[in-house]
Amino acid sequence: MADNEVIERGEMVERAAAGVQLGSLSVADPGQVVVMAQKIAEPLARMIDERRLFAVISGRKHVYVEGWATCGAMLGVVPRLLEEHEDPNNPGEFVATVEAVRSCDGVILGRAKASCGPDESTWKSRSRQARRSMAQTRATGKVFRLLFSWVMQLAGYETTPFEEMDEGPMVHPNADRNPDAPRTQPRAQRQKPVTKDEVLQLHKEWLIANPGEQSPTAFTDFIFGKTGREFNPRTTSEWTRDDLNRCFRALGITEE
Repeated sequence: MADNEVIERGEMVERAAAGVQLGSLSVADPGQVVVMAQKIAEPLARMIDERRLFAVISGRKHVYVEGWATCGAMLGVVPRLLEEHEDPNNPGEFVATVEAVRSCDGVILGRAKASCGPDESTWKSRSRQARRSMAQTRATGKVFRLLFSWVMQLAGYETTPFEEMDEGPMVHPNADRNPDAPRTQPRAQRQKPVTKDEVLQLHKEWLIANPGEQSPTAFTDFIFGKTGREFNPRTTSEWTRDDLNRCFRALGITEE
């Protein structure tokens, strides 16, 4: 028997002994997967309802990407931006690829691609940065949909994220707090953007909470996992106060 065949069989035995992985959660009996998912679906639904993280379209509730990201976090899965670029054949259209990564060991569970371009009525008058950000947001919601749409359905919601719906110029009810949402408020009424100094302060607090962390991408991965957007201190004008506070809360730090 070949050595590699022994290794492969050994790995199969280990995986069988470990049971089934539901995100980062291990379930000994495959029959318990649904039971575990239902236990997650109940608090997930309460959070989505309390925070109003959904839009009603044609009488059905479609969850915003924040709700999908929460579903992933409850299962120990976080998003990671793999790649983003402007389509060379369609100027102004941005395409993003996002991976779903198991937080306990870094295993990639899924990958999804999404775009946002000027051919969409809602986005044709928006800035290039806004379309770039929405492409990343859509890809984030999509990768979680591919993995956990059945969990979201158990929670009582539609399996298509709000950001993927094509219902014309829909308005996110929290548009003043969501930089990816179509704007209806005058700029003066929108939330004050976060400054570079504030983000650098957040980085200092993160280093205190994560002593010895050497990875140059660890902080940006943390930011992306908490806000669903790529982090770049040179473009923090795309950030909102809620983004900053969300990261502070994740670290157990008093909000600014």
